[in-house]
Amino acid sequence: MPPQTDNEVARTFLLEEQIVEEVYKPVTIDLAMIKSHIEDSLQAYGRGCWYLSDISLLKSTKREARDYLAQNSIAAGAAILTNSPISKMVGNLFLKFNKPDFPTKLFTDREKALLWIREQIELAKKV
Repeated sequence: MPPQTDNEVARTFLLEEQIVEEVYKPVTIDLAMIKSHIEDSLQAYGRGCWYLSDISLLKSTKREARDYLAQNSIAAGAAILTNSPISKMVGNLFLKFNKPDFPTKLFTDREKALLWIREQIELAKKV
């Protein structure tokens, strides 16, 4: 059975080789929660996977949690998927103010997000 996690922040599973899908829960994420979530993901998938992060249900993320995630991610990159005005605002705030140190892009279409991830994986192979 492929690795998966389910904690207070999100449910994650290996979608395909090098791509982890995570579906965030309707919570407000604080620093302790994001640290625990990153540790769970590290144990399940290791470093360097690409994440399809669905934040559609996410209520909010506290600033210290966003700061920590931007600088301590185990991801090679992330496509942030949203379908609501609130989650789109959360995603845009994260990208604007936290400037993750890995490729990150906001999407409203799941297939376009996956296509972008696959393109990024191929580009990384050429480097």
